[in-house]
Amino acid sequence: MDRELSEHLTGRMPIVPHATVAGVECWGCIVAAVEDSAVELRCTECGAVAGVIQIEILKGLLGLDCPRASCPRCHQTNVFPGFTEVKSYVCYHCHRAFDPEPDSDLDSLGWVVRVLRPPPADSQ
Repeated sequence: MDRELSEHLTGRMPIVPHATVAGVECWGCIVAAVEDSAVELRCTECGAVAGVIQIEILKGLLGLDCPRASCPRCHQTNVFPGFTEVKSYVCYHCHRAFDPEPDSDLDSLGWVVRVLRPPPADSQ
């Protein structure tokens, strides 16, 4: 088990009581336990596995390893899972659109850009 990565992912997850997810009488909370390319969602108290998810999917859901932009208006951070680059966006918090920079290579009508990451080599 990759303890450091497990702790990092758990720190980014919301606190989820085991009793809420599984309907059991348990005082524990669900944490991430990295095993190879999968993450087991385990209870801290009883050790039960509540679910398993691929590590790359969990990273995307938590907004890790993806572009971020600080809104010039409200100063909140915007996270863009699934993107490799963001040149313009609509702020999730104040809902204001931000055009590309003047030196951008985008045309005026195509200012929303989504560049997908290539699929992992093992998914073929």
